[in-house]
Amino acid sequence: DDRAVELRITTSGRFRGEIDLSGRLVLAEGSKVEANVKADAAEIGGEFKGDLTVRSLLLMEKARIEGKVDAQTLAVREGAQMNGTVNAGNKAGAGTSAG
Repeated sequence: DDRAVELRITTSGRFRGEIDLSGRLVLAEGSKVEANVKADAAEIGGEFKGDLTVRSLLLMEKARIEGKVDAQTLAVREGAQMNGTVNAGNKAGAGTSAG
């Protein structure tokens, strides 16, 4: 099945583990995730700790990221915080599956 999937973790949501998603990961403001993630796209508005490998990443104003980020495209809104290593550009995020 080639349909894209969207996984949303809401304001009070907490998750710990592994996420391998051929779709979009959305972490709402107030969410807390500690995981290793591979996805086509991610929009982060909450707290994330771990390794994140995506084609496209959007960090919202309240995003807090700690860990390693690999993304082909990276957009950071004013107020977002990152602590760790970032690899962004053409070769980054290339290991993600497209479904």
